Amino acid sequence: MTAATKEKVERVHCRVTTHNKAILKKAAALAGQDLTSFITDATVERAIEVIEKHERLSLSNRDSVIFIEAIDSPPVPSKKLRAAASKYKRKHATESEYSLVS
Repeated sequence: MTAATKEKVERVHCRVTTHNKAILKKAAALAGQDLTSFITDATVERAIEVIEKHERLSLSNRDSVIFIEAIDSPPVPSKKLRAAASKYKRKHATESEYSLVS
């Protein structure tokens, strides 16, 4: 890795009980890692799991079928929806025209 592509390293501090530190040190040793690497790997792995869980949409089979049917055959827009879309387009067309001028 060259100096130009090297990622900046940040420092994170946390406090743990003596008991938890002993557990972390033992697990790190068993994994063949130093404590910092073990904690970093474990916390980043957990962080990714949490992010994916919150960003993923899970549907039941029934809901999946309903969703796909709605995508494949969307309902005809109502008058209110068409009016709201027209209003939105007018408003944003005006805003984008101004942004092109400035």
